[in-house]
Amino acid sequence: MGPVLCSRLITITNAETVAFPTEAEPGLDVQLPRMPLLKHDEIPSFLHPSDPFTVLGRAILGQFKKLSKSSYVLMDTIQELELETIEEMSKVCIVKPVGPLFKIPETTNTTIRGDLMKADDCLDWLSSKPPASVVYISFGSIVYFKARTSE
Repeated sequence: MGPVLCSRLITITNAETVAFPTEAEPGLDVQLPRMPLLKHDEIPSFLHPSDPFTVLGRAILGQFKKLSKSSYVLMDTIQELELETIEEMSKVCIVKPVGPLFKIPETTNTTIRGDLMKADDCLDWLSSKPPASVVYISFGSIVYFKARTSE
């Protein structure tokens, strides 16, 4: 999900008055204050009530509802590119842009991998660091944290 959609989801989950697609109205477009209309087909499929993975959508929206309790949110973007979005999101929580992050092009050569270290090397490196001194950031993956862990 891109930063603009994240901003929209934050607004959706923090505003009770925003209409969002339901089973009765799956084609409902979402209109948010000071934002372009979000067409129903622009919303990720797992956020639609008819999708078989609605549990994923509920989990993501649940995380957005907890953002106001976060110290800050890391966002895969560049501040100069999306200043308005960052300012809008900053009304809910502190946003720290950490971009640009580039995707490694796909290749058929299996000797080239996206990770630069073998798993054992990575774990050895991590073990050499003081406790609570490393932040792991994964963009594009979904992880479920227990409430205690995310606090």
